[in-house]
Amino acid sequence: MTGWKTRLSKVRAELAKRRLDAGILNSWNSLYYLTGMRPIQARSGSFDPMPLLVSPDKKEPVFVPTEAFSKAVELEHKNVKDVRPCDGPEKWSKVADVLREWGLSEGRIGIEAQYLSSTHMEMLRQKVPRAKFEDSTDIVEKLRMIKDPEELAFMRKAAWITDKVVETIAKDILRPGVTELYVAGEIVRSCIEYGAEDASFHPQVFSGRRGFLLNVSSSEKKLEKGELVMLDFGANVAGYRTDTTRCFVLGKALAKHKEASNIALKITTNAIDSIRPGVKASAIHRRALTDFRRFGYSGYCRHYTGHGLGLSTWEKPLLREFDHTRLEQNMVIAVEQGLYFPDFGVRWEENLIITKNGTQNLFRFPTELVELDF
Repeated sequence: MTGWKTRLSKVRAELAKRRLDAGILNSWNSLYYLTGMRPIQARSGSFDPMPLLVSPDKKEPVFVPTEAFSKAVELEHKNVKDVRPCDGPEKWSKVADVLREWGLSEGRIGIEAQYLSSTHMEMLRQKVPRAKFEDSTDIVEKLRMIKDPEELAFMRKAAWITDKVVETIAKDILRPGVTELYVAGEIVRSCIEYGAEDASFHPQVFSGRRGFLLNVSSSEKKLEKGELVMLDFGANVAGYRTDTTRCFVLGKALAKHKEASNIALKITTNAIDSIRPGVKASAIHRRALTDFRRFGYSGYCRHYTGHGLGLSTWEKPLLREFDHTRLEQNMVIAVEQGLYFPDFGVRWEENLIITKNGTQNLFRFPTELVELDF
């Protein structure tokens, strides 16, 4: 992971701007974004953090990993020089020791509260009872919204893999008689086969009536001839993720399939066409809501019109009425909308880099309802 010094300097600057004496970065994505570290706990979604302490001045950041991970830090992450291994709850004693060394036992300390359990927060407060802790979750999250060239390269590769997987699944896997979960498993296998670390998230494969439920892929529901099938998944390359939805019919599409597909695609495309730097995220969603009403489907909108992409599949900004973030060049966002009925659902989803004048689509697989012959 490159950019350690640049990203660290930006975090320092934001801490200083907010008049915070130090920051404790405790989310796995923040740790990876700054240092390139992704221990097994990060991949498993553990709530037991390895804190990284950062000062707004030139003090060396201090990392408190587990004893088990400390050897990997020593050998593979030499950019972090002050490493103090510790297991269990005593990690917060180590954190308290650092704050006292820095003269901050009564200081204003930023924490990523959204990613710190109440149990860990209470342990931290007990160790440094006079410190004032302030939620600073958004410091690194805001930095992550704007992608640098290395990040964009990872996402372009992830998009290329995503396209290849869609082609492979459509050609070799989608057929009557297989379960949704079988298809999901083949998506994961294909992602890795084409060079990804994993799928972005557990693939959602919805067939027929389960397209209305928008639940997880079923281990029991088998694909049937004549059904519309939605594939919602992405590929993970070096931690950076894509997220697409493409739709197929096992046989000939019915008139209702085609009509719903065309309307869902038009709503999604109109939302994309309204994206450019300076536009608020909320405005994109309002455009979609307008189209739902215009096409006679008022009340059918069941989810947001999109979201940021990067180290998480669902990052800020959210294309929703309550998120007024102004879109900026080199943000990467997913744009998606669909229509859902008791017997089927259809959705289209594109991933876009925001450019100086509009957007660049990361995907090449067409947004059209593909009929598969059997």
